[in-house]
Amino acid sequence: MEKNFFIATILALLFTVALLWGLIKFLGEFMPVLHKRLLALTPDILDFERYIPSPRYEEWLTKLRPWGFFSFAVLLFLIIIGILIKKFHLSIIGSIAFFLPIFSYYAISMTGFFFGGIGILMFIWLPLFPFLDFANIIYLPFSLPFYLSFIISTVNNLLMDWLTNLLPAWEIYSERVITVILDPIILGLRFASSFLFLLISFFFGPFIFFLGTMTWLYGKLKGVKIIDFYIYKYSRHPQYLGFLLFTYSLFFAMPFVDPWNDLPPSSLPWLILASIIVGVALSEEIEMIKHYGNEYLKYREKTPFLMPLPRIISKFIKLPLKIIIKKDFPENKKEILLSILVYDILLIILSIPFRFFPFP
Repeated sequence: MEKNFFIATILALLFTVALLWGLIKFLGEFMPVLHKRLLALTPDILDFERYIPSPRYEEWLTKLRPWGFFSFAVLLFLIIIGILIKKFHLSIIGSIAFFLPIFSYYAISMTGFFFGGIGILMFIWLPLFPFLDFANIIYLPFSLPFYLSFIISTVNNLLMDWLTNLLPAWEIYSERVITVILDPIILGLRFASSFLFLLISFFFGPFIFFLGTMTWLYGKLKGVKIIDFYIYKYSRHPQYLGFLLFTYSLFFAMPFVDPWNDLPPSSLPWLILASIIVGVALSEEIEMIKHYGNEYLKYREKTPFLMPLPRIISKFIKLPLKIIIKKDFPENKKEILLSILVYDILLIILSIPFRFFPFP
């Protein structure tokens, strides 16, 4: 095995494993301890005997609100200034900080309320709080099996009621049909959804991130200017793809971590997080074109942005871009901002039906 390839593989593996181990350690050991200590600092905002907010809860929330708006503005400034002055690490730091409130769902599963204990992280999203579910269409890939099982169950109930009214003796057989045939189908569909979540969360996201990091390190150690081999043949930004897949799984799972709580989904914050990552990636490409010109343009032309898609789907996704800026790719920061705003608005509009027909 080539020395540079071996070094790149080991470094990428250590980096990826360290990130995953740190997250697991944080969720399993550090977060429960931190949650209890933070609750001890504000013992009077929750009435644990009756499991309801105390009279001081609203007062606490009022104090947090200005800090939430300030923090949101600071993170937004950090992200935008990072793109404008080409210090993309600032934008990435801002994006990661913007991601942290997702762990507040742990707090509500433990106490029944946000803003208590580690739930205080949710103050960063306070400006978005009335709009957290405005991008629920992003849940469609995972929720399809649930919607399908819901439809099957509803149709089955209607059919069984009709048959029972038509043939009263059918009631005896209807329970057997439901128990023997339909229940396994419905449970299977729901299991398929959970399995997809686990697969993407704990395998594809980190694995793609590892492959991207390993390939990038290997290319840098070899002195390659434009890395266009291995996973970079199929994605121009595999690390970002892995990060988005992994965070998507967390954003999907955390609101449903406790089925007994009616938790607001966090679709809009994930859409904003994804938009920031896409904006950073597009800005990086503009810099690559400035440095390498036609060589990078040829690479961009033959390689998908994040993941390979059928040509017809790729053309459909690019259609709003062609209508708005008359190009396949934005060529400056103004066009990047305009493109992201257009796609975000479209996704929010398409999410309207999912606010009336929520996750079953």
